[in-house]
Amino acid sequence: MHKLPERGTRPLHTFPTAARLLLLLLPTPLLCEASDESRHDHNGKLEPYALAPPELKLSKQEESDLAAGKSIMQIVETESAMSRRLLMVRDIQSPAYVVMDRILDLDAYDRMVKGVDRVRRYGSAKLRDGTEEIRAVYDIHALHLKFKYFMLHRYDPKQRCLTFHLDYDRRSDLDDSVGYWYVKPQTDETCRVYYSCDTLLRGWVPGPVKDLLGKTALKQATTWVNTESLAEWKLIQEKRQQASPLKFVSGLRDALREKQDGLSAAWKDAASRLTLPGPLKPLKLQQKAGGADADEPRAAVGGRLASPRAAGIPRPFTPRKLAAVGGAPRDR
Repeated sequence: MHKLPERGTRPLHTFPTAARLLLLLLPTPLLCEASDESRHDHNGKLEPYALAPPELKLSKQEESDLAAGKSIMQIVETESAMSRRLLMVRDIQSPAYVVMDRILDLDAYDRMVKGVDRVRRYGSAKLRDGTEEIRAVYDIHALHLKFKYFMLHRYDPKQRCLTFHLDYDRRSDLDDSVGYWYVKPQTDETCRVYYSCDTLLRGWVPGPVKDLLGKTALKQATTWVNTESLAEWKLIQEKRQQASPLKFVSGLRDALREKQDGLSAAWKDAASRLTLPGPLKPLKLQQKAGGADADEPRAAVGGRLASPRAAGIPRPFTPRKLAAVGGAPRDR
């Protein structure tokens, strides 16, 4: 498919005066028929998107434009080849999980997406095949017109793919709407984003409103996702840098504790293996035959009996009487 030529949206002030008055006087309540108590008029007029990667081939020039940070627009055919749709592609300098997190943050769409007044979730469920269903009601505006519609999203976390269409169990201001997001990782910190959406409006709607809800919204989708993803990725990197010193100190403390525990275990293991000597046995000394000098044991030196002093054994101390005071004789 060939790339569509770029066309700008015609500003409101360039329309004739009568047309501008018609836009301003068009009663908004005529379009606001949304209700969560009534079913939609039908079960879908537009062919829904498949929950799968896009089948798309890009030229060298398109790849070059993506590398330069530009968005490209391509025409794609539906699976039944009954209609054609526009698909936006853009490379984003942030991880795929960050981009997908921004797309799924429906509650923040009023802050991130121009023209969105509020998005509120009213149901969610996890299916057996691993996909998730998310139901949300959108309140948006285009120029002076306001729309309310109920959307059913289906998300496949493994493929990083999200499709959506009207929740036909509730009545929406839009006649029908289907859409598609797909995020393909390029590197650990870059990815490629694909977005497409097709919308049918009820009755006659001014051309500028159609543009805002159609091609203009299509272009803006990859722009706001790029802006919000880059800002979120920057915050994540700053938090990681702030946490790095704390992680280092914590890791060092844990390493020292493990080292200390290892040394304590080693000491305990060594102590359990240590064998202490038994009690010392008393030294047996030889004595003279007949028991002579029994109070003065003598050790055998060179096969002979030796005196205690020769054997290196001190002589037992024997207390003696001291001399009497006043010249009394001493015992000898």
